[in-house]
Amino acid sequence: MAWLDVKIKISGEEFDAKMRGNEIFVPMTIEDQEFTIEVDGEPREVESVRVDDRDGVVYITVKADAKEQSDDEPAEGRDDDNAGGDGV
Repeated sequence: MAWLDVKIKISGEEFDAKMRGNEIFVPMTIEDQEFTIEVDGEPREVESVRVDDRDGVVYITVKADAKEQSDDEPAEGRDDDNAGGDGV
């Protein structure tokens, strides 16, 4: 999965960021760990925040959308025709 360029808004301030899945990489520093976030104009719920002070970046994990979550069911499955070589 590739990193996508996204615009995020954290507590009203806009930033350029990268997003892969539900992880966001933002080249900035942050003081407040409790904030609201929008990704490309869509409000998202923050799951976790990890600050890397050495490089001045923040890693934000947002909760996955319902459409992104897997139900662990295959998209395609085999036919239940009892294929197993009997009588083939």
